[in-house]
Amino acid sequence: MIQISPKELAAIKLEEVEKLLNEKLADDPSVNEILMDVRRCVIKREGNTMGPDTEQYEPMDQHEERASYEAELSRVAPAFFKEMVAGLAKPGQDIINGLTPQTADALHMALGICGEAGELADAVKKWAIYLKDLDRENVVEELGDLEFYMEHIRQLIGITREETIQYNIQKLGKRYEGHIYSDQQAQDRADKK
Repeated sequence: MIQISPKELAAIKLEEVEKLLNEKLADDPSVNEILMDVRRCVIKREGNTMGPDTEQYEPMDQHEERASYEAELSRVAPAFFKEMVAGLAKPGQDIINGLTPQTADALHMALGICGEAGELADAVKKWAIYLKDLDRENVVEELGDLEFYMEHIRQLIGITREETIQYNIQKLGKRYEGHIYSDQQAQDRADKK
């Protein structure tokens, strides 16, 4: 499988495409076709020839060159993306084989948190965006469901609620001097340095 990100694809050099072509030549004809398209795209971008038996691309001004390159890239990038996803997605059976009762339980709790967080967000959205009265009972219910799922994960892993709260206090104390919010400190994220 080809594993090239869109960012890498945009910066790829002709030598790198040639190397990929040589590595993949006997593997998969559809991959080679994609690589040949990328090769043509890079050649246009770099203003090179495609080889002794092929045409010379006329030099383009910078705007034409960029437009031509972007058009060619947008044509071949979806195929690369498809290959990248196929190569990076862990097979479901491998995931199942790797699960233990504890990790399956933790996954169930984590997915529960996602679902309940979505329900909480929906209740707040209706209040904040649609200007409906806050359904306080629903908010309390969703927060309680979140607490349930979080507590079970903490129990599975051996973490206390107090430990998570203390850690959060310390982290935010590093981020926000005196535990007082500012946009600048939020952007700087001193706790991540």
